[in-house]
Amino acid sequence: MHKRLTPEEKTAQKLRLQSNKDLSKATPEARLQRLSELNQKQSFQREVARLYKLNLQASVVQRRKTALEDKQRRFEMRMNKEELGKVQRRWVAALTCAGVLSLLHVKFVSRKALHLRSQAHLKFVMLICMSLGVILRKRLAIRKRQALAVLKRISPFVARWLVRHKQKMRESITNFVERTMMQDVIYQLMRRWVRNLLLVQRAVRHFLGGRKLLYAMLKQTWNLTEADIHKNLLKSRNPHTELAYEGLSSIPEVIKNFYLRTGLQRKFIAYYKEVVKYNDECAWIRRKTEETRLETAAKAVMLGVTPEDVSLKLPSPPVCAVFLTRNDIKALILDAESNRLNWDKIMQKNRNTRSSRSTALSSKTSL
Repeated sequence: MHKRLTPEEKTAQKLRLQSNKDLSKATPEARLQRLSELNQKQSFQREVARLYKLNLQASVVQRRKTALEDKQRRFEMRMNKEELGKVQRRWVAALTCAGVLSLLHVKFVSRKALHLRSQAHLKFVMLICMSLGVILRKRLAIRKRQALAVLKRISPFVARWLVRHKQKMRESITNFVERTMMQDVIYQLMRRWVRNLLLVQRAVRHFLGGRKLLYAMLKQTWNLTEADIHKNLLKSRNPHTELAYEGLSSIPEVIKNFYLRTGLQRKFIAYYKEVVKYNDECAWIRRKTEETRLETAAKAVMLGVTPEDVSLKLPSPPVCAVFLTRNDIKALILDAESNRLNWDKIMQKNRNTRSSRSTALSSKTSL
């Protein structure tokens, strides 16, 4: 069975048959032309290959020659290494000396020129200062003579005014003393004293109440933190152990009060240092701002323009956070546990302080 051709395939087949029938390509002239073209192409390729080979050989020769020259140069340098090192060191020393001498010469010349310029400027400034001093002294003498002349003219009037003023002040003082002695001032003074005393007592009671509340809160936090420490310690030794109490403490109250007081004192001292540092920084910033404002005003006056406003930028003040956190109390507990041997001294000191206070209070009561 032959396959039927499509119209496109039939067209291509016809074109192929027509080209096969064309015998113009097989003529002797065409063959000679193709042979000549082929010979030219081959001769060109041979020439290109020959030139490439010559260039390659020349580059290889040049590379080997350069390598041999480099090897010879390195060999000569190795053979003359000591002499080259000596020459190099001598040249370096000579160049260093020349550079130092030239630098010293330039420094000397510039310093001399600066000295001469400074002398000229200082002489000019000295003359200006002397002239200003003479002018100011003459001006002061003129003002002094004018002031003496004015005082001579007004001295009679001033003397009369002074006599009248003394009489007026004497009468005012006498009237004030008499009015004060005639009035009932002692009652007002006593009432003001009682009012101030009550104000101080209220402030002291408020402070003592706040102090007791603060210490109660800190002691409660102390007990809870200490219980957590013991719980973690026991669990690290035996994970199946459970505590049967919460908020209890094995440290005496005197030791707690001592360490809490110490922690609060540290907080207060740290806050006081921050306040002192803040005040110093503010004073330095105010001084620098005032200097900048004066410089700006002087420049504006010299240039004849309106001076710019220099704003004062102060840092933020320290925050008064004088309170012990849980981490601080934990550190105090660990410190107290590590200094357990000093508890007796602390408790004895507390007892001595209490006994001395009670003795002083009893002596005041007996009086």
